[in-house]
Amino acid sequence: MKRQVQEMFEEEKPFLGNLPLNSFSYFAQEIRTVQDDGTIQIHDCYYAALPARLHTKVIVRIYDYEN
Repeated sequence: MKRQVQEMFEEEKPFLGNLPLNSFSYFAQEIRTVQDDGTIQIHDCYYAALPARLHTKVIVRIYDYEN
């Protein structure tokens, strides 16, 4: 059924919340294998992957903080 946009907005307005102060964080999701020392490598850095078991595959999110 046809309705005016303003009319629908006024109905929904009480249920709308404030927008977050921070912008949306963009990330890439990739798969890494846990190495013998319990770490995973992302770019040139190594991060602890505990409690993941050795030689298992884990999903990591790599956030982009550069503007």
